[in-house]
Amino acid sequence: MPRKQIPLKLMTWNLYLGGEIGRVIDVRPSLLPQRSRQLWDMVQRTDFNARVKVIADHIAAEKPDVLALQEVVSWTLIHKRGLAAPVLQEVYDFLPTLLAALRERGCPFFVAVHSPGANLVLPLEAALDLRLQDGVALLLREQPDNGPLLGLTWENARQARFTKNLQVDMDGEPFFISRGWASIDLRHGECMMRVVTTHMEYFNDEVRAQQSKELMQVACGVHGPRIVLGDFNSRPDSDVAQNFHAHGYKDAWAEVHEGRAVTYSSGQDEDLQNPGDRNYERLDWVLVRGPIEVESVHQVGNALRGEDPKRMWPSDHMGLVAKVQVNLDERRVRPPDESSAEEGVEVVRLLFERFIRKDITGMIELFHRSALIVFPGDPKVLPWAGAFRGAGFTRFAGCIKDNIVYQEYRMKDIWGSGNRIVA
Repeated sequence: MPRKQIPLKLMTWNLYLGGEIGRVIDVRPSLLPQRSRQLWDMVQRTDFNARVKVIADHIAAEKPDVLALQEVVSWTLIHKRGLAAPVLQEVYDFLPTLLAALRERGCPFFVAVHSPGANLVLPLEAALDLRLQDGVALLLREQPDNGPLLGLTWENARQARFTKNLQVDMDGEPFFISRGWASIDLRHGECMMRVVTTHMEYFNDEVRAQQSKELMQVACGVHGPRIVLGDFNSRPDSDVAQNFHAHGYKDAWAEVHEGRAVTYSSGQDEDLQNPGDRNYERLDWVLVRGPIEVESVHQVGNALRGEDPKRMWPSDHMGLVAKVQVNLDERRVRPPDESSAEEGVEVVRLLFERFIRKDITGMIELFHRSALIVFPGDPKVLPWAGAFRGAGFTRFAGCIKDNIVYQEYRMKDIWGSGNRIVA
């Protein structure tokens, strides 16, 4: 069978939480209420309910098939009442507000997966606290006939916080700034591509490097085409970028705009009212790996406009739109002659790492649906003995998880030659 070529339009945008979170990190407890009030005043000044109109205009004009969002935030006031239960007053909730604005514009989306991030409560007054809840999300555009997206189905929505996060001091106590990722699989028959969005750490290079490695190993650890997009908080010449390139990922912007003047994607003033463009970093990327051709990439939100008299920028980040062609082999996810021994070794190593963590879903997704696992032995003695294919992988992995207790587990050497891997 010939390869199936799937056109796909993707968009990523950091919505901007509304103020500089750094002002409440690692400050003396006595100063925290004042700093928290400054942050909350700025969030109201950069009013998301005004900005969302321009953001929705851009998204509706582009009509991406997949929309990746970062800093998907809700802001809630907590009114404390002594011994009585506090009263929660939700002031901003970015995701449903944006969804409603898109539906009003005749361009409805639905949430495929939403990954929670930081959950922070800040003191404002004696009887008033402020809660910030952050996250990332992947949205899919609704089809007019409720049919599949471009002939694709979607499945396997996954989300997680990174295991490595930055520890800071908050109100005199240690606090982790949780970042995370979300992913879905787009499928055409037996062929699958994975789409991942992330928002990585900004304040610490070492933590960010660890998060990028976890992203490749856990979120992106599958065969087939992969698209990773979001706010990486890393520059194109960073160690994070080099690590992705070393693993076969291409920067879609560089593929299209190589040799042209550098275009930055973030850095507007905190209040979003700077009259001229002050972007000075390119932190927002679309990365592709596998048989994916990048046709075009451009920015949106890079003009000062809007109905609000303040004429704010829609976010402190630009939105990024990429059109790609994904080539899928309809016969199998990866023909044997396209595999390398080095890649096979890496897959087996990843399989064992997930086995150690008892990550059942992670183990299963490394196998093609038609793959066969054979474990010799008598099932009456070894519950995991037998032949397992397809849905049987779940039973095989579940048997291992439920019946083995590790006293010690160590991975030694793994070798590869052709299509044969020896551990």
